[in-house]
Amino acid sequence: MEKLKIASTFNDPGVLFDPENDIFELHGHSLPEDVKEVYEPIIAWIDKNFPQIDKKIEFNFRIDYFNTASAKIIQEIFFRFQKMNNEGSDININWYYDFDDSDMRDAGKDFADLFSIPFKMIPND
Repeated sequence: MEKLKIASTFNDPGVLFDPENDIFELHGHSLPEDVKEVYEPIIAWIDKNFPQIDKKIEFNFRIDYFNTASAKIIQEIFFRFQKMNNEGSDININWYYDFDDSDMRDAGKDFADLFSIPFKMIPND
């Protein structure tokens, strides 16, 4: 299984999905002009590879800001995780946020309330 590595830009999130080293992470900002173009390879990789992983997946969400269009795509990704968990996968989400960023903390709590996926809220110091 090949890893997916996409460098972050000012507007687009960085991605590192490295099954060999158990790293599954989105990081940076998510304010893309074309959200579908940016997230299409990410979702395609998830759909193809996550169901083949037969161990616990810790998905690290380290986005420090996202826009409304990104929120919809993130929700789509979490729906996929929930479905995969319902089908026997073991996917957990680690939601990182700056300690003093109540908006990102609240966004994580809102997503956690929407889905039956294990969510861990992790404040950065």
